[in-house]
Amino acid sequence: MARILVVEDDKNLRLTIDDVLTGAGHRVTAAVSAADGWDRVSAAHFDLAIVDIHLPDGSGVELFGKIRSVDSTVPVILMTA
Repeated sequence: MARILVVEDDKNLRLTIDDVLTGAGHRVTAAVSAADGWDRVSAAHFDLAIVDIHLPDGSGVELFGKIRSVDSTVPVILMTA
C-alpha cells in the first residue's frame, strides 16, 4: 500500500483519482492548490505525488521543484489537460 499525494483543483478529477487509487488499496491525501500540496509534503512523506501543472495559485512545475528540494527520490507524475 503506497501513500500517494494528489494535487488537483478539479473536484471531479480529484475524486475520481482518489476513488481509483483508494480502491486499489493505496492511502490517498488530496490537495486542491500548490500551497495546500506544499503544506502536505512538508508534513509527511509520500511514496508518489500526482500533481496538476495548472493550479489556481501557481504552477505544478514549481511545486515539483519544491518537492524535489525536500525529497529527491519520490516519484512525481505531472498532469496537464
